[in-house]
Amino acid sequence: MSDIGYIYCLSNPSLKDNILKIGKVSKGDNNRTPEIRANEISNTTGVVLPYVVEFAIKVNDCEKLERQIHKIYKEKRINLKREFFSITKEEVYELFKSYVIMGAEFYKEEEENEPKEVKEDKQIIQRFYDTPIPGQNKGCRNINKCFTDQQRISFTTKNEDKEEQTIISIYDKNTQRIIYNNQRYKSLSSFAGDYLKIVRPDRSPSINGWFVCKCEINGQWVSTFKLPEL
Repeated sequence: MSDIGYIYCLSNPSLKDNILKIGKVSKGDNNRTPEIRANEISNTTGVVLPYVVEFAIKVNDCEKLERQIHKIYKEKRINLKREFFSITKEEVYELFKSYVIMGAEFYKEEEENEPKEVKEDKQIIQRFYDTPIPGQNKGCRNINKCFTDQQRISFTTKNEDKEEQTIISIYDKNTQRIIYNNQRYKSLSSFAGDYLKIVRPDRSPSINGWFVCKCEINGQWVSTFKLPEL
């Protein structure tokens, strides 16, 4: 019997960098989503700030896949009684992406149907990130502050024949848009997601551009995941 649900990756601003929670939530259990699960554990005693859903995948057997992933990362598990791992988001994302290639789907949140509690958690997180904190090491997430005029930005993926495809766009400072193939994008995610729809129409176009794109700096291609503000 299949157990359709989600495998999620959560972070929490109150935890150290690279401490992530990887778990599951069954869709058959009152149609719960990764956001609802994040809200549930955010409201337990001792949790200072709400958990953030970094990304998640929808799978046919979430319990089996959760055990498999926990086994893969057993050396990185902090406590065998808890689902916390000392690991980077990039590592987890690449693993999740490999399951998407095999048939899973990246989860796309439906904000219009979010419970009130989930929206409140997001507002708390937004206020937290909008408040400067001395020593906080967070990557730039505003394209207007991350890229210089005419800087090149790339996205690489594989088509249905598993052939690697790379596209290169240009950041236009005047319009504050990423330009590719005469199209203008206001975010990295929309730029990468739009191309993903073309080369992989069988997959969900939901993607976090900050994790998968690169930009050119001094002749070198660098991940956009942890860029400093200009």
